[in-house]
Amino acid sequence: MPSYATTTDLDTHGIAALSNIGAVEQQAALDAASALADSYLTDRITTPITTPSQDLILAVCAVATWNLLCRRGFNPESSADSAVRMRYEDAVRWLEKVAGGSVTPQCVKTQAGAAGLGGPVVVQPAVTGTDADGIPIVTPGSPSSRGW
Repeated sequence: MPSYATTTDLDTHGIAALSNIGAVEQQAALDAASALADSYLTDRITTPITTPSQDLILAVCAVATWNLLCRRGFNPESSADSAVRMRYEDAVRWLEKVAGGSVTPQCVKTQAGAAGLGGPVVVQPAVTGTDADGIPIVTPGSPSSRGW
């Protein structure tokens, strides 16, 4: 199963304390976090997702960061550690909302078979004609429910 985030994503969205952890260990944490995400997504979206959206990448990085931090050692007195825990809990709540259907990840394209299950629907802008100068008139699609 592919990971939904890279070690570069983890470096961008994780914490500085992870910089001394090797790439193999970071990748293992990202793989485990991606598998956890799949357990929430699989009933609504065909997994694995070939092009993960930014909201999914952020959630996977938050879970992986927390798992790596727990392995390093958690200090409940540290504000940095408690902030990482809040990000982890927020990510899990977001995944629960995705599983429940109240939030849809910003998927690049609809996954096969997901539309009948209330899965993500990407609304493409429609060209409704041209103006007097021959320039296409584009009508934007409606926004979908998404986000943290």
